[in-house]
Amino acid sequence: LSKAAITVGSISGFARFNDVTNSLEHAGIIVSIEGTDSEAITSRDGSFILNDIPSGTYTLNFTDSNHVTQTKSVRVVAATVSYLNDISLNALVGNITGRIIDDASNIIANANVNIITPSQTISTVTDANGDFTLNGVIAGTHTITASKDGYGVISSTITIKEDQTTDVSSTPFALERKILTGTLNLQNMTDNSGATLA
Repeated sequence: LSKAAITVGSISGFARFNDVTNSLEHAGIIVSIEGTDSEAITSRDGSFILNDIPSGTYTLNFTDSNHVTQTKSVRVVAATVSYLNDISLNALVGNITGRIIDDASNIIANANVNIITPSQTISTVTDANGDFTLNGVIAGTHTITASKDGYGVISSTITIKEDQTTDVSSTPFALERKILTGTLNLQNMTDNSGATLA
C-alpha cells in the first residue's frame, strides 16, 4: 500500500509586545489565520505554532486588546514548517491630565505623580497650578499615585482609553497634610519655647 500524500504543514514563530522588556511576559497574543477557525495563543516567551494547515498562502493576524493588531502573509508548504520573522506589537496608548490639591482645597505645586502599568512607570510633577499630564500611557486600567513631602500619599484606579486624554481635573486628588504634634523637652532647660525642630 502506498502512503497517503501529506497535504498539510505548520506555521511557527514568535510574537512579542514591543513595550515589554521581560522576555517571559509575552503570553496571550492571539495568532489567527484569516478566513479560518485556526488560531494559537503565544506562550510566555512569545512562541506559537499552528499545525495541520493545508498548503496555500494565508494572512495571519496577531491581536491583543491593548496593542495594535499586526498582519503577516505566509505560505504553507506540505510536510514543512514555515518559520516567520519575529512579530512585534506596539501598545495602544492614551493620556491623563488632572490636578492635585490639599485637604483644604489649596493647589499643590511640585507634587509627584506617577502611573504604573505592567510594562512602564511614567512620572511627572504638578505645575504652579497643581496640574499634571502623563502622556503615552498604555491603554487599560492602572493605578495612579500622588505624593509630596509633608503630605500623605493617595492612590486611585484610572482607566486609560486608546488615543484619548482622560481628564480627571473635575475631581482633583486631595493630599492630606501631615501635622506633627507633641511635647519637646530639652535636657537641663526649663523653658523650651522657641526651639526649632529640623
